[in-house]
Amino acid sequence: MIVLGLTGSIGMGKSTVAAMFAELGVPVFDADAEVHRLQGPGGALVAEIEAEFPDTTTELGVDRTLLREAVLADPTAFARLEAIIHPAVADARNAFLDSNRDRPLVVLDVPLLFEPAAGSMSTRSRSSRPRPRSSANACSPGQA
Repeated sequence: MIVLGLTGSIGMGKSTVAAMFAELGVPVFDADAEVHRLQGPGGALVAEIEAEFPDTTTELGVDRTLLREAVLADPTAFARLEAIIHPAVADARNAFLDSNRDRPLVVLDVPLLFEPAAGSMSTRSRSSRPRPRSSANACSPGQA
């Protein structure tokens, strides 16, 4: 199986590219969606995050604004939050890979692909970063 790691910064088109693969029937693991599921209503990480960062959750799950305030107020908090989230996302990613092991190609839509825990999971990687336009290939006004 080829595991294609799709990465890029915010607004670079990862979701668009991932949707193109999904439309072709390629299984896609969306790490951002998994984090939202884990932190949403009834999510597996809500209680653990509340225990580590009191008063940051509601009946709707983790309140990202409250969590951000708690994390910004404590220099060690971000590492503690990552220690909660990253293993859970890795477990979900591993389950995805296991359930699709017979597929010739899968895509990991993972913004932090080159973090130590994620980089070894893909056999190929591509950034969705667009190429910068140079004056040699830019269209003049009125040319398209």
